[in-house]
Amino acid sequence: MVDLDAPPVEQQIQSATYIAAASFALLYYDYFMTLPLEAERFWAFKTNLVSALFYFNRYVCVIGHLPIIAQYLWLSSSRDRLLICERLSLFHQYLAVAIQVSVGLIFILRTYALYEQRRPILALLLIAGWTVIGFGVFCVASGPSGAYNVEDLPPTSCLLPVSHDMSRRMINAWSGMLAFDILIFFMTLYQCTRYRMTGVRSSIASVMFRDGVASFFIIMALCASVIASFKTSPTYSKGSLTIMTNTFSSLLMSRLQLNIRDPKRWGGRSWTTHGDGALTSVIMPSVLRSGTSLQFEAMTSISGDQEMSSDGYDSSGSRRTPS
Repeated sequence: MVDLDAPPVEQQIQSATYIAAASFALLYYDYFMTLPLEAERFWAFKTNLVSALFYFNRYVCVIGHLPIIAQYLWLSSSRDRLLICERLSLFHQYLAVAIQVSVGLIFILRTYALYEQRRPILALLLIAGWTVIGFGVFCVASGPSGAYNVEDLPPTSCLLPVSHDMSRRMINAWSGMLAFDILIFFMTLYQCTRYRMTGVRSSIASVMFRDGVASFFIIMALCASVIASFKTSPTYSKGSLTIMTNTFSSLLMSRLQLNIRDPKRWGGRSWTTHGDGALTSVIMPSVLRSGTSLQFEAMTSISGDQEMSSDGYDSSGSRRTPS
């Protein structure tokens, strides 16, 4: 694993730690800054599939990175820490998969909504998504066990070198995620462009277009940077941009969902249950074309002909008391 042209190990560890520290600071700063918005736009409503995905995406990143902080900031120089470092390294790989899975599922729901709940579109997205997930898990799990020895331990921290084989497997896994992101990006771009060309005007559609396309583009660029990192960086800093990519992906998805639930985007209009349909409450509304306007149908279980607005107020303007 020795590269004679590579910078000293301490320098590699230092650069990777700086990137990780910046990512951690951004993650927890954004979390506490948006916690009041989360309480206002999520806690007051019943949990459904979409809000459950929001919580999973948000908290698997916030809580899951606590052990990763220990991996980067480990101060002990004990040579007995190899087993712990190996487990932290493997945990980090599976955490990346979990975060990208949650982000991918949110992508799928948003794209399904934009395409007016067409089942062929949902089938295409699910097949593509589960193929990428399965391939990513295979790439992570197919590596040899016991691949490290005590000599691989750096003087401090728990960062372990990334072998050529592991680097190749991680490049393959992230390439699959990049291909999925590209698919979602162009499907979103096409549908939102079609809405605009047909004269549809909606603040919600504008948010989905603006946040969706921008978020997908940023995440695609970050995935490409991770692939480049595994390919070109020295052994102890290969994949060092993984933390930043996971952090940005999770934060962008959280912000995107919080923006969709912004009461100002609904302009005070209300949405209504119809028929026997079960309504999902709020964050990932289904986009339905009706004339020149967009109607948003919720997706969980509130029955009847009750009117309510997405911000928790009824049609008369009174505050709705959450049940």
